[in-house]
Amino acid sequence: MIKIVLPIPPTGQQRPRFTRIGRFHKAYKSNKQKAEESKIMLLLYQYRPKQPLNEALNVQIDAFLPIPQSWPKWKKKAALNGEIRPTKKPDIDNLAKQVLDCMNQVFWQDDRQIVGLMVRKFYAMDPRWEIHIKKITEEEL
Repeated sequence: MIKIVLPIPPTGQQRPRFTRIGRFHKAYKSNKQKAEESKIMLLLYQYRPKQPLNEALNVQIDAFLPIPQSWPKWKKKAALNGEIRPTKKPDIDNLAKQVLDCMNQVFWQDDRQIVGLMVRKFYAMDPRWEIHIKKITEEEL
């Protein structure tokens, strides 16, 4: 199992931007999205395997989001105890896409190897990503 902790606030992947050149349309990533991916990839670098994994994988992504400063003490405490969970943006699918796209072809050969995926959102005083990658054994298939 590979356990990864990235000490940066989780963000969701942004939608692609589009431009028109003559009759053709082109999709591109915003500069903000490129910068966020670069930060994540830089932090992931130390955890990467020598060779990309080539077997079936289970991936768990836990996004620990910052607690809003405007909340009263009782609500912050409830959030830290897990009694209140994030139901606002970023969407859980965009959180997953942000991390999985950065890890593709570095930690595994292709996204299709991921046969199980769990993504969860929590509140925390120290915002971070926690990612667990586990190889699936023959018995588990």
